[in-house]
Amino acid sequence: MRPDDVSVQYNRAIAIGLQGREVEALEIVRRIHRDQPDYVFARTHLADKCIADGDLEKAKTFLAPIAQKRRLHASEYAAWCSANINLALAMGDTKMARSLLSAWEQIDPDDHRIKIWKGRIRGGRGLLDRLGRLLQQAQDDAK
Repeated sequence: MRPDDVSVQYNRAIAIGLQGREVEALEIVRRIHRDQPDYVFARTHLADKCIADGDLEKAKTFLAPIAQKRRLHASEYAAWCSANINLALAMGDTKMARSLLSAWEQIDPDDHRIKIWKGRIRGGRGLLDRLGRLLQQAQDDAK
Protein backbone atom coordinates (compact mmCIF):
# COMPACT_ATOMS: atom_id res chain seq x y z
CA MET A 1 0.00 0.00 0.00
CA ARG A 2 2.96 2.34 0.63
CA PRO A 3 5.82 1.16 -1.60
CA ASP A 4 7.64 4.51 -1.30
CA ASP A 5 7.64 4.45 2.52
CA VAL A 6 11.24 4.31 3.76
CA SER A 7 10.44 1.59 6.30
CA VAL A 8 8.89 -0.55 3.58
CA GLN A 9 11.91 0.00 1.35
CA TYR A 10 14.32 -0.88 4.14
CA ASN A 11 12.40 -4.02 5.13
CA ARG A 12 12.37 -5.03 1.47
CA ALA A 13 16.15 -4.62 1.36
CA ILE A 14 16.54 -6.83 4.44
CA ALA A 15 14.26 -9.48 2.92
CA ILE A 16 16.25 -9.41 -0.31
CA GLY A 17 19.49 -9.76 1.67
CA LEU A 18 18.10 -12.75 3.53
CA GLN A 19 17.52 -14.38 0.15
CA GLY A 20 21.25 -14.17 -0.52
CA ARG A 21 20.97 -11.18 -2.84
CA GLU A 22 23.31 -9.02 -0.76
CA VAL A 23 24.48 -6.74 -3.57
CA GLU A 24 20.93 -5.82 -4.51
CA ALA A 25 19.99 -5.30 -0.86
CA LEU A 26 23.01 -3.06 -0.27
CA GLU A 27 22.13 -0.96 -3.32
CA ILE A 28 18.67 -0.35 -1.87
CA VAL A 29 20.08 0.60 1.54
CA ARG A 30 22.58 2.98 -0.09
CA ARG A 31 19.76 4.60 -2.09
CA ILE A 32 17.71 5.00 1.07
CA HIS A 33 20.66 6.65 2.79
CA ARG A 34 21.29 8.93 -0.19
CA ASP A 35 17.64 10.01 -0.30
CA GLN A 36 17.06 10.13 3.47
CA PRO A 37 20.42 10.49 5.23
CA ASP A 38 18.78 10.74 8.67
CA TYR A 39 17.17 7.30 8.44
CA VAL A 40 18.83 5.53 11.36
CA PHE A 41 18.48 1.96 10.12
CA ALA A 42 20.20 2.70 6.80
CA ARG A 43 23.04 4.43 8.65
CA THR A 44 23.55 1.54 11.09
CA HIS A 45 23.30 -1.01 8.27
CA LEU A 46 25.97 0.83 6.26
CA ALA A 47 28.14 1.19 9.37
CA ASP A 48 27.96 -2.57 9.95
CA LYS A 49 28.92 -3.13 6.31
CA CYS A 50 31.94 -0.84 6.75
CA ILE A 51 32.94 -2.71 9.91
CA ALA A 52 32.70 -6.02 8.05
CA ASP A 53 34.89 -4.53 5.31
CA GLY A 54 37.41 -3.27 7.88
CA ASP A 55 36.73 0.43 7.25
CA LEU A 56 36.22 1.46 10.87
CA GLU A 57 36.69 5.18 10.27
CA LYS A 58 33.91 5.25 7.68
CA ALA A 59 31.70 3.27 10.08
CA LYS A 60 32.25 6.00 12.66
CA THR A 61 31.10 8.64 10.17
CA PHE A 62 27.83 6.77 9.63
CA LEU A 63 27.19 6.42 13.37
CA ALA A 64 28.27 9.84 14.66
CA PRO A 65 25.18 11.83 13.54
CA ILE A 66 22.86 9.37 15.27
CA ALA A 67 24.51 10.14 18.62
CA GLN A 68 23.59 13.80 18.13
CA LYS A 69 19.86 13.12 17.83
CA ARG A 70 17.76 14.33 20.73
CA ARG A 71 15.34 11.40 20.52
CA LEU A 72 15.43 7.88 19.20
CA HIS A 73 12.76 5.23 19.08
CA ALA A 74 13.73 2.16 21.14
CA SER A 75 14.31 0.17 17.95
CA GLU A 76 16.56 2.93 16.55
CA TYR A 77 18.50 3.03 19.81
CA ALA A 78 18.93 -0.76 19.69
CA ALA A 79 20.24 -0.58 16.11
CA TRP A 80 22.64 2.21 17.10
CA CYS A 81 23.85 0.28 20.16
CA SER A 82 24.30 -2.89 18.13
CA ALA A 83 26.37 -1.14 15.46
CA ASN A 84 28.47 0.65 18.09
CA ILE A 85 29.10 -2.59 19.98
CA ASN A 86 30.15 -4.15 16.70
CA LEU A 87 32.50 -1.20 16.09
CA ALA A 88 33.91 -1.31 19.63
CA LEU A 89 34.68 -5.02 19.31
CA ALA A 90 36.27 -4.48 15.90
CA MET A 91 38.50 -1.87 17.56
CA GLY A 92 39.30 -4.27 20.40
CA ASP A 93 37.54 -2.11 22.99
CA THR A 94 35.57 -4.65 25.01
CA LYS A 95 35.13 -2.15 27.85
CA MET A 96 33.20 0.20 25.55
CA ALA A 97 31.23 -2.72 24.11
CA ARG A 98 30.19 -3.78 27.63
CA SER A 99 29.23 -0.23 28.54
CA LEU A 100 27.04 0.15 25.45
CA LEU A 101 25.45 -3.24 26.05
CA SER A 102 24.69 -2.33 29.66
CA ALA A 103 23.02 0.94 28.61
CA TRP A 104 20.97 -0.89 25.97
CA GLU A 105 19.95 -3.58 28.47
CA GLN A 106 18.65 -0.90 30.83
CA ILE A 107 16.41 0.48 28.07
CA ASP A 108 15.14 -2.85 26.70
CA PRO A 109 16.22 -5.86 28.80
CA ASP A 110 14.06 -8.25 26.77
CA ASP A 111 15.71 -7.59 23.40
CA HIS A 112 16.95 -10.99 22.20
CA ARG A 113 20.05 -9.44 20.58
CA ILE A 114 21.45 -8.52 23.99
CA LYS A 115 22.09 -12.18 24.79
CA ILE A 116 23.81 -12.63 21.43
CA TRP A 117 26.07 -9.65 22.04
CA LYS A 118 26.90 -10.87 25.54
CA GLY A 119 28.19 -14.09 23.99
CA ARG A 120 30.24 -12.22 21.42
CA ILE A 121 31.75 -9.92 24.02
CA ARG A 122 32.75 -12.95 26.09
CA GLY A 123 34.58 -14.19 23.01
CA GLY A 124 32.22 -16.94 21.94
CA ARG A 125 32.32 -15.77 18.34
CA GLY A 126 35.99 -14.74 18.11
CA LEU A 127 37.17 -17.68 16.03
CA LEU A 128 34.04 -17.69 13.87
CA ASP A 129 34.37 -13.96 13.23
CA ARG A 130 38.03 -14.32 12.22
CA LEU A 131 37.19 -17.23 9.92
CA GLY A 132 34.34 -15.24 8.40
CA ARG A 133 36.63 -12.28 7.73
CA LEU A 134 39.24 -14.57 6.17
CA LEU A 135 36.61 -16.18 3.95
CA GLN A 136 35.27 -12.79 2.89
CA GLN A 137 38.78 -11.57 2.12
CA ALA A 138 39.45 -14.68 0.02
CA GLN A 139 36.20 -14.13 -1.88
CA ASP A 140 37.07 -10.47 -2.47
CA ASP A 141 40.55 -11.41 -3.66
CA ALA A 142 39.05 -13.92 -6.11
CA LYS A 143 36.90 -11.22 -7.77
